[in-house]
Amino acid sequence: MFALLPALVLVLGVACIALSHQRAKKGKPALSRGTVAWLVPQLLTCTFLTAYAANNMLLTRARWFGYACAILLVATLVVVCRDRMLDLVLGPKPEAAVEAAHQWPRVVAHVLLTIVAILGMAFFTILAMENAIQEHPMMKLETFPYLLELGLVCLAGVTLYLLSGRRGAAVAALPVILTVYGLVNYFMLKFKGTVLIPADLMALETAATVAGSYSYEMAHTCVYSLAWMAIALAFCSYLVPCRTKVLAPARLLAKHGERRCRRVSCMLMGVASLAMLVAFVTVPSWRLDFGIKVFAWMPRFSYASRGSLSCFVSEVQDSPIAKPTAYKASTAEEILASYANQFDVCTFVEKGDATQSTTPAAGDDAARQAAVAQYEEEKPSIVFVMNETFADLSVFDGLQNNYRGPWFFKKGLTGTLARGDLSCSVTGAGTCNTEFEALTGESMLYAGSGKYPYTMYDFSKVDNIARQLKEEGYKTTAMHPNLATNWHRNTVYEQMGFDDFLDIDDWPDDAPTFHNGISDKATYDMVLDLLRSPEDEEVPQFIFDVTMQNHSGYNVGNIPEDRKYHYKTDGVTEFTNNSLLNEYLSCIQASDEDLEYFVDELKKLDRHVILVFWGDHHPGFSTNYNDAWYGDEDEMTHTQRVYQTSYLIWANYDVAGAAQTDSGFPTSPAYLAAMTLDYAGAPLSDYQKTQMVVRQTMPAFNAFGLMGADGKWYEVEDENSPVAAVNNDLSKVSYLHFATKVK
Repeated sequence: MFALLPALVLVLGVACIALSHQRAKKGKPALSRGTVAWLVPQLLTCTFLTAYAANNMLLTRARWFGYACAILLVATLVVVCRDRMLDLVLGPKPEAAVEAAHQWPRVVAHVLLTIVAILGMAFFTILAMENAIQEHPMMKLETFPYLLELGLVCLAGVTLYLLSGRRGAAVAALPVILTVYGLVNYFMLKFKGTVLIPADLMALETAATVAGSYSYEMAHTCVYSLAWMAIALAFCSYLVPCRTKVLAPARLLAKHGERRCRRVSCMLMGVASLAMLVAFVTVPSWRLDFGIKVFAWMPRFSYASRGSLSCFVSEVQDSPIAKPTAYKASTAEEILASYANQFDVCTFVEKGDATQSTTPAAGDDAARQAAVAQYEEEKPSIVFVMNETFADLSVFDGLQNNYRGPWFFKKGLTGTLARGDLSCSVTGAGTCNTEFEALTGESMLYAGSGKYPYTMYDFSKVDNIARQLKEEGYKTTAMHPNLATNWHRNTVYEQMGFDDFLDIDDWPDDAPTFHNGISDKATYDMVLDLLRSPEDEEVPQFIFDVTMQNHSGYNVGNIPEDRKYHYKTDGVTEFTNNSLLNEYLSCIQASDEDLEYFVDELKKLDRHVILVFWGDHHPGFSTNYNDAWYGDEDEMTHTQRVYQTSYLIWANYDVAGAAQTDSGFPTSPAYLAAMTLDYAGAPLSDYQKTQMVVRQTMPAFNAFGLMGADGKWYEVEDENSPVAAVNNDLSKVSYLHFATKVK
């Protein structure tokens, strides 16, 4: 049914072209070649929508789809009328042009037509781009950011128009590119709950590897985007060369010719316009001067109110790591030495706060020394497991169904060194950023939001736990049961100093799978094989396992019925919420069972092993539940809920100096390495010592919030918060530790 509407527009366009061809053969007035060429993108758009509708991939109502097709029809008719309108406004073509004395009215008409065409193109291009992620974008966009976007697109259009010799075809690239950009934002919001950020462009290879696991149905907002794009292209068709002679001194025309003068004048104006465009994008700070600030915790809201293009430019400008206020290397080194000394003398802890660590260094020098002595006697192997999208959704009031979460992880595994909430800097996607924080001890708070460090920096000189333990005599192995090129891991792990990297090719073809990849259990078996290896029996190992099975999407329908949850929830408007939820919960249950198997096998090993297990981020649809059920609360509390995954640290032996009483306290990925080494009694770097001291005041933090020792969250920009001073100190130390080594 749906497919008939764009098909009718398609038939009409083809009929116009066919009729024109017949009229031309009879010597009658017909559509120009240029007009026929401009009909092609309209017809391709209709063809695309027809195919989409025929395959039942449009999630829209007939009425809305009909409106969009009506817009497509208007766009097609505007192009069909192009020749007549141009003749009406601009007069005869160049070969019949009038003398210079009578050209000025036509020059003015051409200038006015060009202005109208550029403005129309820009207006509908922005509408197409923004409509993909929200309905009625012109009603929701703030005025100033909208004018910025309009000015940017207009200036880009003028630049392309002039540099191409006043041809509309070059300008047509803008509506197409920006509409595609809007559609990409739509699909990213649909699959991952976030929008496209500049760093995503550096990770296209990774995106391509997982693209096949999604289903690409489009809502009516996308259909409207394509329709508005067609209108924008129709405006581009009216961008034509001037139908007058060149208004230049006769001497220049005689020397160089009219054609060359026209080309040179266009080029000079084009270069000037390009210079203005570059200056517009680079000279002013779009964040500071224009107020285009992107909220790192929920960029989609910023994109919706301040314009996706404006926000994207703002984030591109902010991609370099910002130097802390009043930063000096010497000052940072002094701060680092001061905190490291506090750690060494163990004078920094006030006992009794529930958020405080129970690590050996937490104010007990004897406990720390006991841990060090045990480490020197037998260095434990350390296993990091970053479990893909592992999160406890029971935080959403049990999902209204008394959902209790991953039970073994929460209650079945006892005797842990530590467990609790893990404050991540990403949600829905961005695995590599949580990974970056855990391995380097750095935080996206200081590296800067909207980035993927793995795709931007060289880690050859960056301190990390793999290189640190390798210097302690450890064999270091990273593994991920997917393509080695994902997030540039093959390059990054080598730069970090890992001895080996096991990727998808290192698992047998018949390796067990679950949902979206090789099962967690299959990766744990690989870890166990390494730990049991006879040749490495006397060598401590550091193994970093990045799992895959729980990766989105969650509407592929490949969970066996006997393993699938059947929860139903209310109040969430996302039409597939229950199917997404149940597929995801089934994955988490499988992960929980595999974790129990792994722990049981670790208990059997005749060697000391410390296991650190955590989830990298929430699933993208978590925001739906958060918004539906917890809308009436302060913004910080509301936001942080979907950035809190879980972690635990457990050992298969009695760790000297540690209680191992399942103490629960929050932490952050950036703290995990320092905490683990402290429990193990291993040497800590001065930076890690600084972290261990700072976390007594600031037990957790992420890219957009700081937790105080009182368990409350504070804004990063709040200079009066109880954590402002330590955050300021850590920002300087972090810049010294990381930013200065990747430049």
